[in-house]
Amino acid sequence: METYELPLGEKMKNITSDKNFTKALELLKDKNNLLDILMTAMGDGLSIQDVNMRIIYQNKFMIDNFGDHAGEYCFSVYEKREKICEGCPIQATFKDGKAHQALRVGITKDGKPFRFENISTALTDKNGKIIAGMELCRMVEEREKAKDDLQKSEERYRSYIEITGQLAWITNAKGEIEEDIPSWRKFTGQSYEETRGFGWAKALHPDDAECALKTWNEAIKTKTTYSAEYRIKKYDGTYRFFWTKGIPVLNKDGNIIEWIGASVDITDKKLDEEEKQKLQSQLIQSEKMAAIGQLVGGIAHEINNPMGVILGFAQIVAKNIKEENPLYMPLKSIEREAIRCKELIRDLLTFSRIGKTQAELIDINKTINETLSLIESQVKLKESEIIKEFSTALPLISVNKNQIQQIIVNLCNNAIDAISYNGKITIKTKTNDNQIEIYISDTGKGMTEKIKKHIFEPFFTTKEVGKGTGLGLSISYEIIKNHNGTIIVESEPGKGTTFIIKLPLSV
Repeated sequence: METYELPLGEKMKNITSDKNFTKALELLKDKNNLLDILMTAMGDGLSIQDVNMRIIYQNKFMIDNFGDHAGEYCFSVYEKREKICEGCPIQATFKDGKAHQALRVGITKDGKPFRFENISTALTDKNGKIIAGMELCRMVEEREKAKDDLQKSEERYRSYIEITGQLAWITNAKGEIEEDIPSWRKFTGQSYEETRGFGWAKALHPDDAECALKTWNEAIKTKTTYSAEYRIKKYDGTYRFFWTKGIPVLNKDGNIIEWIGASVDITDKKLDEEEKQKLQSQLIQSEKMAAIGQLVGGIAHEINNPMGVILGFAQIVAKNIKEENPLYMPLKSIEREAIRCKELIRDLLTFSRIGKTQAELIDINKTINETLSLIESQVKLKESEIIKEFSTALPLISVNKNQIQQIIVNLCNNAIDAISYNGKITIKTKTNDNQIEIYISDTGKGMTEKIKKHIFEPFFTTKEVGKGTGLGLSISYEIIKNHNGTIIVESEPGKGTTFIIKLPLSV
């Protein structure tokens, strides 16, 4: 029975000497070899086993975690097994003399799992014979835990992003996608390959892409926060409004390394704001129309009677003089202008008195056909044509027939004024969502957005003085509103105009 002193001052247990154990121990006592071992093992666990898998040496790290077990079998001490561990790296080293590596799970002296990376190398005598194996044990528990925690954190962050409806993203310094972005792929339906580089920009609305990329390039140039609003195409083909913000990540030299950002869906909020503005505009328009209606009604009544007197006397005098009389032409001019004033007064009174009137069931196609007979001659004068695209399965609708005819005349007269020679006016009817829709289109010069905003306002007109009162469309608007319907206009400069009337089947 012998006791050996190691340079670190740690004592080994008394063990029965045998030939293999003695040789390994003598080799270990060589100071040069011991120095190499200590340098290699610094900061990690170190355990040396002889060819029979008995522990010859443990450094402080191993003793602190597993206890001092020199002379005992390593598989019993470190993994609490009764036989050599499967996949043991030292056993592999004993067979081929090479270094081997494995991830193992040990049991500490406190009974807790201990995950470590095991790297084994051979210890040989002067003749190159393997007499022991050395295991460098690098603890991976904290490293793996940190990795797991990071992964959980990332997953938690991604889940939070998805719950809030955001699309989180990371790009390189140029704005190119390099890493996979699952939330973006899920929303757009793009594959990873399709999003790579600047492929993500193909999901932007064509009308927004240029401005979005211009803003992006400016942010890259100035190394400042990127923010923009644009529409992103969803996998089902629809577009949603997003507010996007990206922050540049800079290195110590002030250069951009990457961009980190998120895109937030603001569609519902934006639509709510637009609806609110629309309702507010409709309220203002209704109040304006009511006030104007009261005003013009009073004025029209005051002017109507004296204008009737002027017209009557002018017609009587004109009938009693010959055409050669120098007063004849002036009298006819008075008559003509008085008639025009009477027509204006009639429109003003119609505008001020629009309200609920007697409704009847009508065939809308038949009613439109009857109305078109009143304007066909004017269309022929411009060598133009009226194209009818009537649905053959329209149900009867309860409306005021005279007022509907008035609307058709007003819109068709506007179309006639808008088209040039050889133009076309197309009138189409159809049913849609429990409504009858009437489309009146022309091939005229179209309208700007500025004009479209005002066309339903009383007295607004783009025609020359004397060729329009500016009441036709405002009267049409009020009639349709009183029928619980809607009228909208679609027009672009140089592309003609289309008015769309929607009347509910049950008023």
